[in-house]
Amino acid sequence: MPTSDPPTPQLETRYINSMTAKPSTVRPGSVLTLGFPDQRLRGLGYSLESATAAGWRIDYYLVAARKSEEFGPKSWVRAGDDEGFAWPSVGMTGPGGERVIVPDVALPGVYRLCTADPENQACTLITVK
Repeated sequence: MPTSDPPTPQLETRYINSMTAKPSTVRPGSVLTLGFPDQRLRGLGYSLESATAAGWRIDYYLVAARKSEEFGPKSWVRAGDDEGFAWPSVGMTGPGGERVIVPDVALPGVYRLCTADPENQACTLITVK
């Protein structure tokens, strides 16, 4: 019986144009610069999620560095290893410019990168090669 590749993960309609990541195709350990066309309110916390048969699963939590800042000692943590992990409680608006690091252990694939605020969530897709 022939097998087919699983469908490519798609971004839900409500998230289209809510957030950008440049570049959108990266290697593990790369830095992404984030943009927000609608200048929505957001914080420094993000989730990096992989697609499963049941939907999206959070694999990592990321902490953004603002434009002029260096990354802190904990710029990401694997989901499940996040006990005691927290990001600064900072609210931001504007077009973006914050940066996140793709974990150096991220496996190749398509990921959904989202703001951590479920009330005002923005997401985009990235590809890790």
